[in-house]
Amino acid sequence: MAKRSQVLVVEDDAAVSESLRELFAREGYDVALASNGAEAIEMMEEGAAPCCVLVDLLMPGIVGHEFLDYMSREDRVCETPVAIITGSPYLAPDGYRMFPKPLDMRALLDFVGSHCPIGRP
Repeated sequence: MAKRSQVLVVEDDAAVSESLRELFAREGYDVALASNGAEAIEMMEEGAAPCCVLVDLLMPGIVGHEFLDYMSREDRVCETPVAIITGSPYLAPDGYRMFPKPLDMRALLDFVGSHCPIGRP
C-alpha cells in the first residue's frame, strides 16, 4: 500500500486546526498538527517530511514569520511548499501562497492536492 502524504498544519486556534485535520483526513491525507512555530520546527528537526505546510502567522511563542524563516534557511535546502493561512493577510510576506480567513476549503484542497498527489491509498 502506498504511503499517504502528510500535511502539516501550524495553527494555534484549535477549532481551525481540527477543521483542517478533518478536511484533509477525509481526503485521505495524514495530518500533523502544531499549535505554534516552535512545535512545527521541533517536528521538522525530528524528521517530519510533510508534502506541504499550512501556517498561521499570528500565534503565541514562535510565530509564523519565524517558522517561515526557519523553512527558508539556506542550510535546510527545503523545497516543501508552504502556504499562509491568516486573518491578517496584510502581514503576509511576498513569495507565499496566502489563504485569508475565513478559509476557502476548496482552494485549500486544491493547493494541497497540487503538492500532495497521494491522498487515498
